[in-house]
Amino acid sequence: MVVVNDYWALSKVRAGRSQVVLNTYEAMPGTFTTRPDMQFPAADIVAGVRVALGGQEPLLLDATQLATALLGDAIAANLFILGYAWQQGLVPLSFDSLMRAIELNGAAVAMNQQAFAWGRLAVVDPQAVQQAAGLVRNRHTDTESTPGPLHPLPPGEWEGNEWGATAAPRNTGDERELRGLPSHGGDVAFLPLDDARLSRSLDEMIERRAAFLVEYQDAAYANRYRDLV
Repeated sequence: MVVVNDYWALSKVRAGRSQVVLNTYEAMPGTFTTRPDMQFPAADIVAGVRVALGGQEPLLLDATQLATALLGDAIAANLFILGYAWQQGLVPLSFDSLMRAIELNGAAVAMNQQAFAWGRLAVVDPQAVQQAAGLVRNRHTDTESTPGPLHPLPPGEWEGNEWGATAAPRNTGDERELRGLPSHGGDVAFLPLDDARLSRSLDEMIERRAAFLVEYQDAAYANRYRDLV
């Protein structure tokens, strides 16, 4: 959120043309180390973006909180918010082109593709994403909700649109891919949320993290992690 509150970023915004999807996660800037009483200027940042947009409201969501809860890594927020923007019709690139770019980049391909899918779903069914992330609480027990099967995406005018958008592309692929849960989940929709997202033992935690490091870099990097722990 702090990054957008900068002349370099806001100077690229054009009122009447630009749209902004703003990650509302409040990460304190480095100046906090010398100003421990500093208050995060969230309202001022949103107001500054609104002025740059000529009075139009930015699209707000806490992509970092959702992506971290769903995929276990805050870095997934980048592709989550890209998927959110793409599903809104704000990114003039095809689905296949974006997926290919993620593959060519080569870093954490599966996680980034899942993050993109979750971002898309956050537009179509935000309640389902909140529930899957464990952010919806049971009104009577105040406990985390257990995710259930996700309903099929509703048909609409977007089905024949290449760009997404109201915006899903013609080639959406398998419904499970769009609504894909983290790869370690298996039959996760039928398990309590904590069983879906959390390791059950130290060995499982190490192997999950090692698998991520293989995708992130290579097997040698993962082996260095195993040796360290």
